[in-house]
Amino acid sequence: MQEVFNQYIQKLESANRLHYADMYKCTMHSLIKFNKHLDIPFSDIDTIWLKHYEVWLQSQGLAINTLGTRFRHLRVIYNFAIEEKIVKSEYYPFNSY
Repeated sequence: MQEVFNQYIQKLESANRLHYADMYKCTMHSLIKFNKHLDIPFSDIDTIWLKHYEVWLQSQGLAINTLGTRFRHLRVIYNFAIEEKIVKSEYYPFNSY
């Protein structure tokens, strides 16, 4: 997953969307702090994993808007991975979360 994050961040930087690139970097670092690494297949991200991430974010004392931003970024990255044929759309966990 980290490689896909890096690809998407590079795409934003190439388009001179530096603020958005920095926001995605924050989300990526948040996920690394939560999961200890991002060497996980997208298919392993399910509703249970997302709920654990949500609880962890709340335990960090973050505002609800920040949680929404983190999940929005994760959805964008997941959709990007689907577009790039890295993961099949059948694994998409956000339909039920």
